[in-house]
Amino acid sequence: MLMYQTRRTYQNSNNIAVVHLLKPAWR
Repeated sequence: MLMYQTRRTYQNSNNIAVVHLLKPAWR
């Protein structure tokens, strides 16, 4: 369970980072 939570948090933060990187390109 802890492993799943950690993986989910990592994936979520990774997605946020990708969005922040692509945001300037969308403008």
